[in-house]
Amino acid sequence: MSFASEVGDLFAHPAQALAHGVNCRGIAGAGVAALMKQRYPNAVHQYEVLASRGDLEPGAALITPGGPGDRPIIHCASQDHPGADARTEWLRSSLTAGLGLATQHGIVSVALPLIGGGIGGLDPHEALRVIREVAEASPVAVTLVTLA
Repeated sequence: MSFASEVGDLFAHPAQALAHGVNCRGIAGAGVAALMKQRYPNAVHQYEVLASRGDLEPGAALITPGGPGDRPIIHCASQDHPGADARTEWLRSSLTAGLGLATQHGIVSVALPLIGGGIGGLDPHEALRVIREVAEASPVAVTLVTLA
């Protein structure tokens, strides 16, 4: 549908849901995942439990409620292990799955960081290209929010 990119605070963006990249081990210890854990502990705890028991495969996604009155969080499994383990095909698949979950839940707008392009280890230009392609093929309005 649409893709936009802006500089700002991901957590201040008015999108109906937030998405971010995660690993399949249930470890949210650095980067945006650690910030999500501080701001949305309920949503990240649910991800940690599901991933640590093996219910999240690379390239998959899950959606969890942020907490009472909070927006949903979409966890895109772009990495199997923590650190520089992201793969382009996992980014593409997990984001496609995540935006599919958004559509199923009636969510029309999602804001996200440069999934895979930081700690995940992907070339930032490649991560941006994949995110743009997946977003443009989705009915969900996607905004990439980066820091200055």
